[in-house]
Amino acid sequence: MVFAPRFEPTDQELEDGCFLTAGVQPGDTAFQVDDSTRLSGCRYLIGDSSTEERLLLVSLDSSTQIAVQRGYENSTPRTWPAGTRMKKVSPVTGVAADIEWRVSLSNITVTGDRSRKVGGGAPRIEETDGRCKYTGAWEDSTNGAGWPTQWWSAGHARRTTTGKVAVRYSYHGLHDLYLGTFLSADCGQISVSVDGDAPTIHDLYTDEYGGTTASLKLRRDLSGGTHTVEITATSAGYFYFDYLWPLVPQDVPDPPQVYDDVSLAIDFDTDHGYKKPPAWHICTWGSSGTTSGGAWA
Repeated sequence: MVFAPRFEPTDQELEDGCFLTAGVQPGDTAFQVDDSTRLSGCRYLIGDSSTEERLLLVSLDSSTQIAVQRGYENSTPRTWPAGTRMKKVSPVTGVAADIEWRVSLSNITVTGDRSRKVGGGAPRIEETDGRCKYTGAWEDSTNGAGWPTQWWSAGHARRTTTGKVAVRYSYHGLHDLYLGTFLSADCGQISVSVDGDAPTIHDLYTDEYGGTTASLKLRRDLSGGTHTVEITATSAGYFYFDYLWPLVPQDVPDPPQVYDDVSLAIDFDTDHGYKKPPAWHICTWGSSGTTSGGAWA
């Protein structure tokens, strides 16, 4: 596994390239290729997963021959056999841009509980539910997208800077309790108490990606029965209240079928993604092909 600065090659960059139809020596500047019309110009890279050379495309002499400058950008001219691909994307790093740093991780061992899925059949307690009792000043949140908006469960939420919400609910068995909310640079902290226990403080501030919806675990292993939850905004900044949800941890079932040639283009900056490693998601879906996307912490 290699971590490096995040670059996202476009489909055009991935397709921009050709194959050598004849081998070349370090002094050769005329390359025989399969299709020069696929080349857009400027810098290219040629090589394999461990070694590469940078080339400057000088001219397209015909549909099957090109002229190049060897050893471009102080790279070392090398011998390349027929079938070697010349492309915009580096065969070593996998990106089109220069890599200033990279970290390689190996011998990774994953331990811990596989219970990453939650369920139990209980519906969400939306902020419009009659069991939600509000005190203080609250307002509907549109998040700048009209009303209703796809940001929120059921299309709507409420927010406050000083208010409080109390919810009394019942659940038949042992469960965890989650809060649907929003994390952003304009958010503050909340104090949460369940059945009068010692309040816990949750910081909703984040300065990443313009904010993100989130599902926060407020309590674990609550007994079956009736519970009263009180959530209070306690500091400068908004508290967005979307829903409460009693949930039960469950094992993730094995995929019904595994596809070794299929995967997804993914972007792990959403709440369901950034809390779990990308490989975990993809393997549980049954896809084990090459993955394209961004994953970062």
